[in-house]
Amino acid sequence: MKKRLSSVIAAAAIMPGQMAALPALAQIAVIDNSNLDKRAQDEQHSKKSHDSKSDEKEKKKSLVCTYTNKYRSQMFGRSPGEALSRDAENAKLIRYYAQKYGVPEGLALSVAYQESRLDSCAGSHTGVKGVMQLTKGTGRQLGFDRDINEQNIEGGVKYLGKGVAQCGATNYTCLASFYNGSNAAEQAGWASGVGRWRGYFDNYVSSGQAPAAVPPAISIVTSSGPGGAAQSGALD
Repeated sequence: MKKRLSSVIAAAAIMPGQMAALPALAQIAVIDNSNLDKRAQDEQHSKKSHDSKSDEKEKKKSLVCTYTNKYRSQMFGRSPGEALSRDAENAKLIRYYAQKYGVPEGLALSVAYQESRLDSCAGSHTGVKGVMQLTKGTGRQLGFDRDINEQNIEGGVKYLGKGVAQCGATNYTCLASFYNGSNAAEQAGWASGVGRWRGYFDNYVSSGQAPAAVPPAISIVTSSGPGGAAQSGALD
């Protein structure tokens, strides 16, 4: 009994010393290089993800288009020079995709001007939409979303390229029957308009003063709805 009691007393005497030593041990920093490296990698990935999302946000823009008779009247009253000045970014895209699909740049610009005055918000009761006045079905068949501005332009120019392959680049009557799916009178007006503007846009491209053709810098998604502010400067 005395031996057991002595053991208990000895243990009690040792434990306070052990307890006192614990705080000192807790203050010793433990350096784990593998954990530090993992944390650094996680922080780097997080920053890259944040930068990527910020960059993606900067490259996307929504455009709400309100189709009114007043706006359509104002839009179609623009001269070629006014259209090029107002929608210079669209002109660059048209030229870029014309080069990509082997379409004369002046022709592609003439068709876009005839169709929409280069306006991303152009629309019609017939269902066509955008700079190149694509239908949803035609855009889908070509693999493009006509509600995204640059895809509208690329899809329209690509489709025009198919017409050029079939009709040539100066047979506007043939091109009208291929590109403009309306009645004969409207196709005749289309052919006349494209032929009339062709010289102007050919000179524009060859002048050396036109901005360089460039790929899309931002993605613009168009949608219909109330607002109208977009019409004051679609790509401002």
